[in-house]
Formats: sequence, C-alpha cells, structure tokens
Amino acid sequence: MKTLTAIFFLLLLFSVGCNGEETLDKQFLTTAEITTELESTNDFAPDHCISTWNWTQSPVVSLEDPELYLGFSFTNNTDQPIEANELWDESRLTLNFFGSPDYILDIPLMEMIGDGEISEGLAVGEVDTMVGDLALVATFEEKGLYHLGWETPFGYSIFGIVALPEAEYLLYRLDSDTAYNSWGLYMYGMDGVVLNGLGQRMIDLGEAMLPELTERLDDKRECFIEGSEEATIGSMYAHRICDYAAIMIARIARLDIPELREMSAETRQPGIETVREWCSQPRDSE
Repeated sequence: MKTLTAIFFLLLLFSVGCNGEETLDKQFLTTAEITTELESTNDFAPDHCISTWNWTQSPVVSLEDPELYLGFSFTNNTDQPIEANELWDESRLTLNFFGSPDYILDIPLMEMIGDGEISEGLAVGEVDTMVGDLALVATFEEKGLYHLGWETPFGYSIFGIVALPEAEYLLYRLDSDTAYNSWGLYMYGMDGVVLNGLGQRMIDLGEAMLPELTERLDDKRECFIEGSEEATIGSMYAHRICDYAAIMIARIARLDIPELREMSAETRQPGIETVREWCSQPRDSE
C-alpha cells in the first residue's frame, strides 16, 4: 500500500496551473520522497560555500504551527579576511511561493536571527553559522512548496520548504522522522504518560485521524529516541510506529488498554490487536 502511495505521490507531486505556475498536488504527503523533491529545488552560489539547512529534522512545516529552525552557514572562500557584519548585516531573507515572482517575506536576515552573536571577523577558510526560527518572521497561508532565499554580498542560497495542513504534517512526520523525541510518547509505558508534543497534537485532531493511524498498525519501524535519559527509556521500550499509532488511537477512542504500556513488543502486540479489532467495528456516523 505504501509503495503504491509513494509511486503515486512521485507521479503527481507537481501539477501545472492555468497560469503556468507549478503548484503542489493536493494528495496526502506521507512519505520521505518529499525530501528528495525539496533538495532538488535547492541552489547556491558556486563561488562561495553558502548554505541554508534545516536545524530540525525536516524542511516541512505545519500551516498551524510553522516552527522551523534553520541554520545559515558561510565559508570565507575569498583570498582575504571578511568583516562578519559585512556578511550578516547585509544579508536578506526572502520567501516566495514556488513559481511566483512575488515575495511573501523580504527582510534583513538578522530580524530572524535576533540576538545571535556575531563574530568579529572571518579569516580565509573560516566558517560562521547563525540559527533562527522561521516562525518568528513568517507565516504560511497556503499548502505548497516555497523557496526561501538567503542573499548575501558574496552570493546566495535557495532552500525548499513545504507547508502542509496540520493533519498531513503530522502524518508526514510520523512516517519520516529519524528521531521521535518530539512526539512525547516514549514514556507511555510509565503509567500512560503522554507529554506535550506531536503525539498530543495528533490526538487532539480526534477521530478524523483514525483511518490513517489504523493503516500504520502494521508498521514495525522503530521510533528511535535520542539523548541520554530519554534514549535510555526509549531503548527499554523500543516503540515502533505501530505502537505509537495504537497508543494515539487508544487515546482518541478513550480506551484503557494496559498491554500498550508493556515493555516488550511481543507483550504489546495483544494491545495492538485489541485496537485493530476496535477499529474494525462499525460505528454509527453522526
């Protein structure tokens, strides 16, 4: 099913509108192939090592909560030192919908960086990096592919960003994350604790998410947890996507299923089957 979805997604990712602009297709974007598409839109000045990159896991944002920490790295490939403020103070940040000449955002980069510390200067070959949250300066009104431009006196970089409605964003993250700390579900085995995070946001969306979550009850990929104490807890339980899907379904349905809090995948499986059985039962539509 997911293989067919991925192929269908790649074939229909872009469509051409009547005005000739490319727009993102309206399918659910639930596979990691979107990252490849994003990277293919990226561009940079060849004469200098100027790059924009995502500090967080993925260059995909929710229309409802567009938090995205970005890094801006510059390597001084000139033949002489550069005053750092010559780079950062003269840098601008632009944002436009893919294919549109109109900027949604056109501001000095430092408005996003805020109080970031600027080094005194950049020696030949030295690298300097700034980090900021795009949500501080930008909002996304429409689902689609956007271009973020970083313009400096020494060159430029272009970085692709996709904005999705909350439900599609959360499903994409569930399918594509490489670390799952931000889901807040790794402590569920300890008295059913759900921390604030993506998991609670999915639960808050309610029954509308049940069909998509049910499809993931067979996904055995592990939800890796980074860090120290968090990683220790994560390795104890080694939750999988199917476990997270079952936990979120149970919370949405207000089901108390103790097996979902078990430590091993084998002893959690009966809980997943209980969830699966509940999902298969017909329910009256209101």
